[in-house]
Amino acid sequence: MKYYDLKEQDHFYLYGSTVLREPGFHRFSIAERALIKPENPDAAWHSLCSAGIQAKFSTDAKEMVFRVRLLLASNMENMSAIGQSGIDLYYRNDETSAYTLLDVSRFDFHLDHYEVSLGHFHDGEKRSYLLNLPLYMGAVEVMMGVNDEAIITPERFENKGRIAVYGTSIVQGGCVSRPGMLITNLLSRWMNREFLNFGFSGAALAEQSVAAIIGSRPFLEMLIIDIEANAGTSDLMEKRLPVFIAEFRKSYPRIPIILVSRTTFAMDQYDEERIRLRAFYDGWLRKQVKKWRKEGKNVHYLNGAGIFPKYDAEYTADGIHPSDLGAMAIAKAYLKQIIRIEKTKTN
Repeated sequence: MKYYDLKEQDHFYLYGSTVLREPGFHRFSIAERALIKPENPDAAWHSLCSAGIQAKFSTDAKEMVFRVRLLLASNMENMSAIGQSGIDLYYRNDETSAYTLLDVSRFDFHLDHYEVSLGHFHDGEKRSYLLNLPLYMGAVEVMMGVNDEAIITPERFENKGRIAVYGTSIVQGGCVSRPGMLITNLLSRWMNREFLNFGFSGAALAEQSVAAIIGSRPFLEMLIIDIEANAGTSDLMEKRLPVFIAEFRKSYPRIPIILVSRTTFAMDQYDEERIRLRAFYDGWLRKQVKKWRKEGKNVHYLNGAGIFPKYDAEYTADGIHPSDLGAMAIAKAYLKQIIRIEKTKTN
């Protein structure tokens, strides 16, 4: 077989990050990590994870073999190792005109590298593919091997303009079963559009520097902020969110911003402090959005408490983080809001 580096632009187009000219598959650059690390080392670390990074290409290969090197071996207790460190491959189904799961990686979860064969079409037909990279462990290198005579061509998303999502472990993908079930990966397939995932597990704390970094990304058409589960456990959201938005607005004065309150957790049924905080931030976010909209600012509110059925923790893997079912519910809620805003914009 002949092997190609996923970073070869003659064969693959990469999406989900704007700093992929640097080594690895990361979401913040070396300089950006150095900027945020003194204030939030966890965000700097999680920016090394390849959540939401995708490769688009077409090929007539009869078989595709992927060699993946990771930062570390899988080490999470509440998440599938395939979701944390694996890859999955979709192809464009001509019958449905949608991306359809083809295969998912299976490997020795104790290792920081693996080789897997995904996709076996023996008819030699050219097909379009979408490869999703690991969510909670950064890919250091990805190679794809194909039969010698196969042709690989890079492909683009049909719809232009990026949507950025800034959030917690839930946005980063905890605890879905595989990368394709990441909220932003679901949305990119459904909308045939690039999403930038800025989910940082336990570390979405609304620093001004993070707002500047996200604002530096070109061609953004919308920003979704879903940070209550981290910044809303103290008074950080009250103190920082207005400053965060003001900093982001220096780069994008007019694009829509959606503020999302957190989804329901199992502990909302018995933890009095959580119940109090949830009610407080629901009211606070609504007041902030109402105030900003009166000032003519393009800000919107999405009530996360309405995404899952009331008191239904079956949408989660552990009472907090969504399962695949929960991730799809969140993605559908985001999608509905995105479509509503974009329809308003075009009318």
